[in-house]
Amino acid sequence: MDKQQIETIAQQLDDALDQMKQVHVEKQNGHCLKPSERHFLYLISIFKRNQTVAPSDIANKLGVTFGAITHHLKALEADGYVKRTVSTNDRRSIVITLTAKGSQAAEDMRQEKMQQMHELIEYLGLEDSQNLARIATKMSDYIKTKSEDGNNA
Repeated sequence: MDKQQIETIAQQLDDALDQMKQVHVEKQNGHCLKPSERHFLYLISIFKRNQTVAPSDIANKLGVTFGAITHHLKALEADGYVKRTVSTNDRRSIVITLTAKGSQAAEDMRQEKMQQMHELIEYLGLEDSQNLARIATKMSDYIKTKSEDGNNA
C-alpha cells in the first residue's frame, strides 16, 4: 500500500468513527444523562452488581484521578441514581451504591445496548459482524499495546 492509499483509508476510518460517536451521543441522550454520566452509571452497575464500589475503583478502571470523577458522581447522586456513604470497613472511605432508579437506568442501558448490537448484527450479517468483532478486538489490542508502551495511539 502506498502512502496516499493509507492516508485515504485513515481519513475514511476517522470520519466513520466520528460519525458513529456523534450518532451514539445523540441517541443516548434520551435518558437525560450526559454521556459521561451514563458511562459512570453503567460502570458502577457492572463493577459489583448489588454491592458497593469505591470511587477509586471507578477511577482506576477509567485510568483517571479520583478528582476527575467527583463531579460526575455528585451529579448522579443529586439526580438520585447513586448513593454515596461512608464505608463500614473503613470510615475514611466512601462507597457508591446504585439506587433503585440507578439500577433501573443501568438495566435500561444494558438492554438498549444489546438491542443495538442485535440490530447491527442483523444489518451487517453474520460474517461481517464476526469480522467487525475480530477487527475491533485487534484495534483494542493495538491501543492497549501503544498505551502500555507509553505512546499515544
